[in-house]
Amino acid sequence: MPRIVATLCLLTVLCASPAAGDSRRGEAETPYDRPILLVAHDAYYPPFCFFDSEGEPAGYLVDLWRAFGSENDMEIVFKLGTWQESLDMVLDGRADVHGGLVHSADRDRIFDFGPDIIELSTHIHVRKGRDAAKARPVGVVRGGYEEYFMRANRPGTPLILFDENLSMIGAAARGEYPAFAADTPTASACLAMHDSRDDFDRADLLYRKPLRAAVVEGRHDILNLVIHGWERMDQKRIARIHGKWFMDAPERSPWIVRGMLIGLLVLVLALAVRLLSQRHRRVE
Repeated sequence: MPRIVATLCLLTVLCASPAAGDSRRGEAETPYDRPILLVAHDAYYPPFCFFDSEGEPAGYLVDLWRAFGSENDMEIVFKLGTWQESLDMVLDGRADVHGGLVHSADRDRIFDFGPDIIELSTHIHVRKGRDAAKARPVGVVRGGYEEYFMRANRPGTPLILFDENLSMIGAAARGEYPAFAADTPTASACLAMHDSRDDFDRADLLYRKPLRAAVVEGRHDILNLVIHGWERMDQKRIARIHGKWFMDAPERSPWIVRGMLIGLLVLVLALAVRLLSQRHRRVE
């Protein structure tokens, strides 16, 4: 019954959404039988969201939102572009929800934020052999939280702006400038694509914050659907998706960290019980 009610609500909420085109490049609009949720994101943001070799959306966030659609009986259609375009699509109604961005005071004035998706650490990455304190300018994505943070907290640092991470990190890999700001998984993925993963060191930790779903301010109907839909998500399925993309990454979802700690505690207790049992047998 809850799923039927949620589906009826979604039909009411999304009936005014613009016609949804297939997220593949250059293809015509495609009809769908189920309620549609239009999810906007940066298409140049591996491993979170990017186009695969066949021009299809791929990545951690893509898998996660597709699982969200499956769990809540709705069709997920991705509206992808540059980072700024992804923000604009939510603001002007071409998309219903942003697939994941960092909260800031400025953004809070125009977006309403939903659940945390994944927590990330963001560093300045500096070419090896360069003094991190003197590595200037620093590359950032235009409209990204990295730009906001640098302007607010390091106003004296000269910045060079790029439309998206792939071109930003590609330019750094080619030696066009010495440092850039990016979260750890994105930096690793983009540098690997340019065969430059060992050419940069992580220097200053700028911040550690979660990506969160967001809707344009005032769309509490869509936001509530996202929040309640997220609560119905199968946590084991989320953990499998996380493991698929971040097996070697330091970022871990909270439930994975808790699971690892619980497992370690169980192991320690088992060893303690075993040692006590052996001592008891010796005493006897």
